[in-house]
Amino acid sequence: MKNKFQKTICLDSDTGNVIFDVEMWQNGIVKCPQCTMPIESKEKILGIHPCPNCQSPVFFPCKMKDYVLYSTLGTGGLGRVFLAIKTNEPGRKYAVKVSNHAFTGDEYSLKILLREANTGLDLGKHPNIVEILDVDMVGNLVFVVLPLIEGMRLDRIVSYSGFLSERKALHLVSQIIEAEIHICSKGFLYRDLKPENIIVDKGGNAKLFDYGLTIKKEDASLAGKLEYSDDIEGSPYYIPPERILGLPENESSEIYSLGMMLYHMLKGQPYFSTVTELEQIVRSHVLDLKGISVADEMKRCTTGTIRLIDRMITRMPAMRYQTLDELRIDVRDILSEVATTKTIKLKKSDLFKDGKVPGEDLRGQ
Repeated sequence: MKNKFQKTICLDSDTGNVIFDVEMWQNGIVKCPQCTMPIESKEKILGIHPCPNCQSPVFFPCKMKDYVLYSTLGTGGLGRVFLAIKTNEPGRKYAVKVSNHAFTGDEYSLKILLREANTGLDLGKHPNIVEILDVDMVGNLVFVVLPLIEGMRLDRIVSYSGFLSERKALHLVSQIIEAEIHICSKGFLYRDLKPENIIVDKGGNAKLFDYGLTIKKEDASLAGKLEYSDDIEGSPYYIPPERILGLPENESSEIYSLGMMLYHMLKGQPYFSTVTELEQIVRSHVLDLKGISVADEMKRCTTGTIRLIDRMITRMPAMRYQTLDELRIDVRDILSEVATTKTIKLKKSDLFKDGKVPGEDLRGQ
């Protein structure tokens, strides 16, 4: 197995260039992916440095327990995410999140990342969530291992597409509901539904990730009595009104956030997209939520979907769907209707032999 690992190379999916040669790295050398110049990797760990020859950015890998982190995937509020392989599984790729604490000394990010990791381990496996595979520490580096999901985040899909079709949006919502039901069955409330926290894989399957705000259901029912719920936490466009007001949260709170997400998918922009200030966006969930139907803004959608959204995003929790199981039934029914609805295009002359439409006689009367 050792020899197999030593011969492993990793290629850039866009250019086909070698971005990581394990054997060279083990000998203290990293090759520039642009000009292929060998560069000594000594004392350059988990960092990007310019190539001495062509000045292109070069990532210097790092081994953490059984994982070799060899490329940057992204940076978030809690940590940095790296592409990695495992020494005894060189053919499989992973996403490894390293706490910002290692780079900035931020104790809060370390606390939240550990909470997220432990919650993810408690949640286990489900087709519509991203599983936490491992949590470990090397020195002052805390890292969390996840499977690498080949796909695209939902917010980017909506941005590139402009908006999603009713059928596609409902299909994704139905999968997110399954993820939410699983999370609730484990005794947790997710509390951070937003398109940025959903990745859609190449098979069209939605997967929920990032459990930084996920807490026990009984803790969510205590509202502002716990230390970590004293402040308002959440994503401004999707946060439920009860969290802003310091009221207990339950499944209906998740349904509100999901309704705001569904609106965003279908409309192509968030419900409060015209509001620019962060504080005003949050306030709008309590003060400015429309008491009328969204029908005028959803003319491409069926009546069933419009009524669904209306009920999901009503300000009063008691007027929403109370359980995810109840919501799942209606979404399935509406999705079934949308899937079987066919669009036809006819001419008036095809319907009436004389070309005269009876309804036209009533115009102006």
